[in-house]
Amino acid sequence: MDFINGKREYDLVERLSFTRVCGTEQERKAAEIIMEELKSFGLEPWLEKFDITTGNVDASSLEILEPYSAVYDAGGYRFGPSTAEGGEEYELEYVEKLDGASLRRAKGKFALLNEARVGAEELEKLVNAGVAGFMTMSGNVDDEREKTDLDHRRYSETMRSKGTLPAITVRMPDAFEMVRRGAKKIRVTLRTSEQKDVSQNVVAEIKGTDLADEIIVLGAHYDSTWLSKGAWDNAAGVALICELARWFKENPPRRTLRFVMFGSEEIGLCGSKAYVEAHKEDVEKIVLMINADVGGSVLGQNGISVTAAKSFFDWMEYLLDECGFSAMVRHGVMSSDSTSFADAGIPAISFSRGGTHGMNVMHTHGDNMSLIGEEALASTARIALEAARRLVNAEHFPVPREFPDNIKEELDKYAKR
Repeated sequence: MDFINGKREYDLVERLSFTRVCGTEQERKAAEIIMEELKSFGLEPWLEKFDITTGNVDASSLEILEPYSAVYDAGGYRFGPSTAEGGEEYELEYVEKLDGASLRRAKGKFALLNEARVGAEELEKLVNAGVAGFMTMSGNVDDEREKTDLDHRRYSETMRSKGTLPAITVRMPDAFEMVRRGAKKIRVTLRTSEQKDVSQNVVAEIKGTDLADEIIVLGAHYDSTWLSKGAWDNAAGVALICELARWFKENPPRRTLRFVMFGSEEIGLCGSKAYVEAHKEDVEKIVLMINADVGGSVLGQNGISVTAAKSFFDWMEYLLDECGFSAMVRHGVMSSDSTSFADAGIPAISFSRGGTHGMNVMHTHGDNMSLIGEEALASTARIALEAARRLVNAEHFPVPREFPDNIKEELDKYAKR
């Protein structure tokens, strides 16, 4: 009989489908819902709190001064600098590519970039070129304004190590108009702030029967972005891990299992980093991290990212064939909590279900229950349960504690080391 219950997963996703930004009362409410779910089948969860710093964009606007007049909505980059009160005037330069010639022309100017996002590498080029500030685009050129999101983005910790510049986001139709009409002079108003908050991980444990000294962590993040209700990203992952926890509660595992629902993933994997830091004494005992991030999309494909030895990747492909499961397996690093464990030398595997073309709504208002299907949720959970069941109860743990060069390089690139 199929243990996985897509209806049960769907109901939990629905209960968690509200905006739950890190450090907020809504995130704490989500943690309470998860604890109630774990208690409902006999586990005794607890909270592990940790400090975070959150960035705010308190005001942001863009005004075109020459050769025409217009005011456009603008988002801002959290943890970036503010402008002077009342805004600052800049010359505008459309930078099609971050090459030497384009960056020379942009020196001292505010750069409109052909980019949806800027990372540490791109930021370093802009800072070194003496660019005064930059704006990135969001959405599509034919977006209807009332159906689009204008994101407040974030300077990551790694980006901040390269320097910061005043930075905003604009809708692509507005960027299109600026370039088409030859906008040359602008006024940017940007006010940002930072504050200290508290987030929390939800933790539960099932002790192993005869191999209890070996620990496997199974986790998913439960926070969302401020634009999103986070049904796909990542209430679905939480529901998957809860299904696995329920099965192992009924079927005692040989190895000790820690179920961790991470807070504050969306601001830089803060929950999983805090967990690894707080449990340094267990790092050598943790033989694997099983992660779930994004899922439930009715139109889509199951995916698996193996951040471990090549032999584990091969094992996973073999398991899919043996069991008749359909999933795309990637030997690499996923931008999720699994990476915090891999950085500590712990092999990791992530299960997900991405949306098909036209259904990738990550970090937008489109991430809500309208995407989610019971069978889609169950299909990913079945694969994860079959893999977890075999690994948790293996006579000899089959995943070596080693990483090939390509994985090491990806981890270094992800952490910008």
